[in-house]
Amino acid sequence: MISNAITYRFNGPARKITTPMGVSMPNGNPLEVVAIWDTGATNSVITLDVAKRLNLCSEGSTVINGVTGSQVVDSYLVTFILPNGFSKDIFATSCTAAIGCDVLIGMDIISMVDFAITSGQQGTTFSFKTPHGKDSGSKTIAYNQLKTQTNSHFTKKPTTHPTPYLRNIF
Repeated sequence: MISNAITYRFNGPARKITTPMGVSMPNGNPLEVVAIWDTGATNSVITLDVAKRLNLCSEGSTVINGVTGSQVVDSYLVTFILPNGFSKDIFATSCTAAIGCDVLIGMDIISMVDFAITSGQQGTTFSFKTPHGKDSGSKTIAYNQLKTQTNSHFTKKPTTHPTPYLRNIF
């Protein structure tokens, strides 16, 4: 099996890690969105705007707990398509607050990939790879597959991460 690794480099310290991605109904056409990778989020979240743009129907409601307290929100069955082509059907909760993006990628997805963030004088580097834990090669995914610009500091050219791959370090 070929693994897909992708690396993003941000000039200067990145206060948030944003990437393009796709989100759709299962077996639907993907909507191009901007996602924040959030290791502090247990589950992934989509905005109500994304739910409306995809004409999603709620699969039920759930209570979420965040820094501002608890609230009852709708849950939607969606397909997340990461920039390296990895896709996964998940139940994502909705968010009514302004979160500065269309999607929060939480630990429900992050724990499925090898994930690393490094930062220094040269800036911040963010890498992830699928499948999790395999060192069987890599494939470069062209940035223009999802054309959403995600960060003014983003260099716009993902690169292939060399092996051996970094493991989940958080």
